[in-house]
Amino acid sequence: MSHLRYHIKHKKVVLSDRSRCRTGLVLPLLVNSSLLSRYNYNKTKEKEVKRLHAEVYILLENKKLAFYNEIKSSFGLEPYISLPNHKKTRCTTWLRTSSHKLNIETGRYGWKNSSIFYRACHFCCTSDRITIDLLNELPFSDIIKEDEVHLLKECPVYKEIRQRTSTDLHNMLTNSQFSKLFNENYIVETRNFVYNLFRERFPKSNL
Repeated sequence: MSHLRYHIKHKKVVLSDRSRCRTGLVLPLLVNSSLLSRYNYNKTKEKEVKRLHAEVYILLENKKLAFYNEIKSSFGLEPYISLPNHKKTRCTTWLRTSSHKLNIETGRYGWKNSSIFYRACHFCCTSDRITIDLLNELPFSDIIKEDEVHLLKECPVYKEIRQRTSTDLHNMLTNSQFSKLFNENYIVETRNFVYNLFRERFPKSNL
């Protein structure tokens, strides 16, 4: 109903429609307070759904969560959360949500944001900032960034760790099937793999 006016009186509500008021056809409806509360609940629920849709759209457009959008296809508790060893769970969460300290994240904020040098992989690129900045200005230049995909499948520093994985996991990495890594059938091995990657990348860090 449009433009509803209500008056609470003796636990009852009188509803009238303005359009009917204009034509003189005012037909008050007597409803109990539970109907009003149900109406308010539905309106609140509708607003909440719209708000969630807006947040999801923002997340999908957010480049920071590009990897998460690629591996997360449905709402629900992930299998790795309930597994033992909180260190491996924490590393897996860091990777999935981009809350790690890879250069793609640490170089995103503050004064480091002024140069792509701070987001590049320093194992694969030159350590000379001026050179990288100049290369980045060239057409068709593609500086190797240290992001989640580079860590998982590309960076040669972790080649030995990848070689120790099973054939199935190795094929998933090779074919960029990252969402399958977190499948219930492979999550235990994936957690170990991710944990070993972070240990290699941050040897002095207390994971």
